[in-house]
Amino acid sequence: MKSFQGLFYYKNSSEGKPVDINIVDDVIKVSLAENSYLLPILDSEFKLGGESDSFLVIIYQDITLYIKDHQVFDELISRSGKKSVMINELKNKHSNRKKHAKLTPLYLFATFILVLGIIYGGLYAATYVISHSFPLSWEKKIGDIATPQIVGTKKVTDESVVKAIESIGRQLESASGNHDYEFKYYVVKDEEVNAFALPGGHVIVNTGLIKKSESYEEVAGVMSHELQHVYQRHGIEKIVNQVGISFTLMMIFGDFSGVVNTIGGELLGLKFSREEESEADALGLDLMYKAKINPEGMISFFKKLEELNKEASNLPDFISSHPNTKQRIKDLESLVKRKYPTISNKKEFSFNWKEIKEKVKND
Repeated sequence: MKSFQGLFYYKNSSEGKPVDINIVDDVIKVSLAENSYLLPILDSEFKLGGESDSFLVIIYQDITLYIKDHQVFDELISRSGKKSVMINELKNKHSNRKKHAKLTPLYLFATFILVLGIIYGGLYAATYVISHSFPLSWEKKIGDIATPQIVGTKKVTDESVVKAIESIGRQLESASGNHDYEFKYYVVKDEEVNAFALPGGHVIVNTGLIKKSESYEEVAGVMSHELQHVYQRHGIEKIVNQVGISFTLMMIFGDFSGVVNTIGGELLGLKFSREEESEADALGLDLMYKAKINPEGMISFFKKLEELNKEASNLPDFISSHPNTKQRIKDLESLVKRKYPTISNKKEFSFNWKEIKEKVKND
């Protein structure tokens, strides 16, 4: 059962709360930390709203939900009976607006208002809305400018190594159902056991990660985790939160190079919350299974990193910033046991992983 993220408003509240939303039969289930609500689909009102009508707005009595994820339309259409035609019309309008969306004075004004929201109240909600309404063209531009500066001269050029990493990434992408990003993959000469993703879908895999892996599934586990940070827009949310108004204003006025210079340090040192890391773990595990890659690879690599934790202090951020690795392993093992049976038709790649590792070692 797919879970969607959204913003929850009750009565006349001016501050939205991030919530998890599930469609169960003919009911929309909204889960908050302190409570949960059930909204009957047939009794709810649906419309487009938010900036450039990029959100689906659901209204039931005193509750209003804003949902960004386009896939929510398909879930609702399949369960909404007589309302399916109306929701399908909203889906088509949403798709057309998304495809032809352009920066307009109204858009810039709305963005500025959201920035003011950060200053004057509703910090978390305003950050959430800005980051999840952030134009993909802006995000991609940041990544395009920043990536050459970060990769530099360390890029591995062996075509077989790069293609192996790229083929893993493409397999994961194809299973995601998200076509907003055109991912690019890089292998760099760096002994740190790590991989990370930059805004816009630039995924960088260190040779140290490949060397320490026992199988391609372990590397796929880390890559799947990083892809989910991009899909869930965790990086942009952190940048907006950390850099604040100066970042957004530079984006409004098109100073992309200035943005990269300002946030360069943040791109390599983003610290995600425990909740964001757990979300990337769980969704990454699910993505591996859908891609027919053994999700046990993610767990086995976490166990390996836990051992490295005893030997070294220079661990990747997604491990070192949250030392409770044992709990994360336990959670993932529980998920595999409950949700993911053994994959019978596992994806077979054309590369030989032992040969890929050997080439990296000898480079």
